[in-house]
Amino acid sequence: MQLVDSTVFGVRSARITFRSAASNTEVTLFPMIHVGEQTFYDTVYKDALAHDAVLVEGVNSVITTRITRAYRWIGNSRTLALIVQPRISLQPAGRAKLVHADLSGEEFETVWRKVPL
Repeated sequence: MQLVDSTVFGVRSARITFRSAASNTEVTLFPMIHVGEQTFYDTVYKDALAHDAVLVEGVNSVITTRITRAYRWIGNSRTLALIVQPRISLQPAGRAKLVHADLSGEEFETVWRKVPL
């Protein structure tokens, strides 16, 4: 199964929906791209926020800011009309309950320090 496809024409991501055979439970996976067009993020966020709950990833850390610095340089390109993936507010939006489902900055930094050079 390929969730992200990259060609000379651009990058596409495919959302996948998983349905339980035993209940009415349904989970949709939205593979995200860190740099893209504003319309891509508008469409994905609108669709995701129409669900009951959204598990949001993202680590707020000085280390992750340094690691992803190149994304912000690309996102400032006026020629390409690309932006960096906007942060989604953890405030209620639409019917979706937003849940931060990632490490805290402190947890990430503790683990990161253990990674060998």
